[in-house]
Amino acid sequence: MNGIGAAMRDAAEGVDVRAGFTGDVLRGGRRRQVRRRNGIALALAAVVGVLGFGAGMAMRDVPPVSDERLLAATKGDLADDREVLLTATVAWRAELTPSWTRDRGVTELRGEPHVYWASTTPVGDAAVVMQEGKVREQWRTLVGLVARDPADGFPKVVGTTNPEDPTAGTESFQFGPGDRTFLVVDPGIPVYASPNATRNPAGVVRRTWHEVPVVDGVGVWTAPDGVAPSTVRLVTSIGPPISDIPAERLLTTRPASAYLRSGVHAKRNGAPAYDTRMWNNTSRKQLRVGPDGPAPSPDSDLFQALEDAHMTDIGPPGNTGTWCVYGTSGTGGGLLVGEYADGDEPSTLFALLFRADGTLDRVQRGPAVDFGSPLPVRVRLPDGQGWVVASSQYLGIAYRTSDPGDWQEAQTGSQAALLPDAAVQVRVGSGTGEVVVDLPR
Repeated sequence: MNGIGAAMRDAAEGVDVRAGFTGDVLRGGRRRQVRRRNGIALALAAVVGVLGFGAGMAMRDVPPVSDERLLAATKGDLADDREVLLTATVAWRAELTPSWTRDRGVTELRGEPHVYWASTTPVGDAAVVMQEGKVREQWRTLVGLVARDPADGFPKVVGTTNPEDPTAGTESFQFGPGDRTFLVVDPGIPVYASPNATRNPAGVVRRTWHEVPVVDGVGVWTAPDGVAPSTVRLVTSIGPPISDIPAERLLTTRPASAYLRSGVHAKRNGAPAYDTRMWNNTSRKQLRVGPDGPAPSPDSDLFQALEDAHMTDIGPPGNTGTWCVYGTSGTGGGLLVGEYADGDEPSTLFALLFRADGTLDRVQRGPAVDFGSPLPVRVRLPDGQGWVVASSQYLGIAYRTSDPGDWQEAQTGSQAALLPDAAVQVRVGSGTGEVVVDLPR
């Protein structure tokens, strides 16, 4: 896979082995602890070790494996390429440091690394390596992907499964320049990819799905030009997915660039890029507005309401703000406004509108939070129910319905208010600290 192949060929020159010998010895033999080294020294040590594996194979009792894939012949168009197999094995052994195993809850390894698949891909040679590890007293198959690091061109482990993670059952990876290429080890049912999500005028999320061909036990798919890889989603499905996709069918990937920096702590693809930071996230802020009357609980589950309304994308859950504005609308129903950051989208305002009996009537998607404004919350409710406004910096809110026009106090000493639909400007603060903000029509 790189220049160290020349050194490996020199070291093995003159050695004549039967066809398939390399794959056999990589799966058998005595356990060897290989430390990370760089360049030729590491490759030479690996070659010497591999060529010496066979002597003790017949004398050793090998425990039965729990995953038949560990016994299968290597798949892929590079399955017989000794350099690729050795490089993948060396990279895998070097990755298995004490901190690596500790972070994944692995207390013991057994057997030898097995190259399950080795093949050319649109972004260079790659290999899937497997080995058994004991986690919580159970033997599980650890899986890693070896590919070139675009930063320096060297083959490295660019992603691994994590048995400590609830999503560890998904053997899928993300690698290559810009983390644009996705690889899935055959899960036994079809795999579908969606480049990105769209929203209809009401804010409902929609995706289009394409089946990923699985060849030799692996599916490889690259995001089209112009598509941000963070918006890509992979799922398993018996047929083309419909709008309601259970979260457990999502195949988790972590960008290789992030894995190489943070390992097991790398964020999942599609994790929220924006924080919800209207107020200090370590404390809750619940602001009551509107006339006296029925109001929803300020602890209403905004995320659940958005999910039920299909306004959240499949993927890692987004960030919900720790604040809300709640109260009673002019029509007697309840209202609640909060913010939610989903994937690559900026943190956005949402309004929940309730009927007089307390049941949820509708969910309205508002504008993105304007964090640079003295009045970052500005949501116009439907059907003339007014405006919900809030400031994270100023106390005291006044409004007027024409400019110029008289100012009317809304809620003195408060950071939030429910204003009439005819309001065109809002004044926050007092004295020399007054600021006037226009309401968009």
